[in-house]
Amino acid sequence: MKKRKKLTIMMILAFLIALVSCLKEEKSEPVKPEITFSHEEINLRVGQMHLLEVEVKNGLEENIVWEIDESFLSFEANEIKALKVGKTQITATIDDVSSSMVVNILASDDVPLIALNHESVVLKVGSEFELTATSTYLFEEVVPQEILWESEDSNIASVEKLDNNMAKVIAHQVGETVIVVRAVYNGFPLLTSLSVKVIV
Repeated sequence: MKKRKKLTIMMILAFLIALVSCLKEEKSEPVKPEITFSHEEINLRVGQMHLLEVEVKNGLEENIVWEIDESFLSFEANEIKALKVGKTQITATIDDVSSSMVVNILASDDVPLIALNHESVVLKVGSEFELTATSTYLFEEVVPQEILWESEDSNIASVEKLDNNMAKVIAHQVGETVIVVRAVYNGFPLLTSLSVKVIV
């Protein structure tokens, strides 16, 4: 009889401990969102556009409230455009959590550029074509950080990197696509592209 009483008391105590633990979990604070920009600071020239990229944890990107000085930057569909020379800041907020990125805007001839040896090309299915990217700053050739080559539709034409400033386009099937080239030099995002049309 005593053993049964002890067992019953232990079961009650275990139940009470589990109940208190559940109540503590229910009262625990909700996890706050985290917002991280892909860059803490970027440099743009007047007229240059840049797609804002952020990583959101414990929240949804569509819930971001943007704070942007529209005298320096225009903003549409997460893309900014530099309007005048100066320094400004972009802030992304979800609930009471915020993250910011600094934007330095320089005159159009003060920033590096990247260009390809062709703006467009027509290829036959199965053929290949070599591309060369040239980066310049203040009218002198410079070497940016790693150049990234990407095809918007690799089923039509893929791109294969040969070295840091050269790549090979390979035509696969009839259609049209775009080869996008990205790089960074001294904090400046560089962007250019090539239109590719593949025929029989």
